[in-house]
Amino acid sequence: MPSWTASLVRTAGATRAAELILLAETFTAEQALDWGIVNSVVAKADFAQSVAELAARLAAGPTLAYAEAKRAIAMDWRQTLAHEAEAQARLGLTQDHRNAVGSFLAKRPAEFTGA
Repeated sequence: MPSWTASLVRTAGATRAAELILLAETFTAEQALDWGIVNSVVAKADFAQSVAELAARLAAGPTLAYAEAKRAIAMDWRQTLAHEAEAQARLGLTQDHRNAVGSFLAKRPAEFTGA
C-alpha cells in the first residue's frame, strides 16, 4: 500500500505535495477539492446523508471488482496491466459477472452479491 506521501504526490502533484508537506499550511475544503485531494465537499448538515448514500451505492455495486480496482490503483502501470489481466480473467468467472451480463441483456439493473 502506498504511503500517504506517495498518495498525495499522485493526487496533487509533486510541487503541490512538497508545498503542503514542507510548509504545513492550512487550506480550505474548496482548495482540497480544487487540488484533487478530495472528491467532493458537502455541508456539515448534509454529511451523514451524503455518506449514507455513497455507502449504499458502493454496497449495491460489484464489490469483488471494487476490491480488484483498489489493488490496481495502488500499483504502477506495469503492475496494473498484469493485475488487471489476471483479475478480469478471474472476475469473469464469478456469479456477479454472470448476473451483470444477464441484467445487461435483459435491460434491467444488475444486483451484486459479492460472489
